[in-house]
Amino acid sequence: MVLPSKLTKNLSIGGYSLITAEKHTELRLLPEKYPGIYQCVEPENVSLFVGALHEILEKKCDDINNVAREYALKFLSKNIVLSDFEEYLNKMYKS
Repeated sequence: MVLPSKLTKNLSIGGYSLITAEKHTELRLLPEKYPGIYQCVEPENVSLFVGALHEILEKKCDDINNVAREYALKFLSKNIVLSDFEEYLNKMYKS
């Protein structure tokens, strides 16, 4: 999955994120697998967006989103990404 660079940085620092994405995209599925990583609503649905934004704002701003931070450490660090890419290339080369 390719994440927008701003989202990757926000996850890394344990920030709260609200994004929009079409149904059945990986960005929509990720919060189901890792609840709390970020909130995702369908594009152009203003009422859902505003509701999700209010939910985020009700959280203390100085709290760290531990789910997002742990996800970033586990899956988005440079060494992990490069290792996964190397493994992928090795599988492709052997095929």
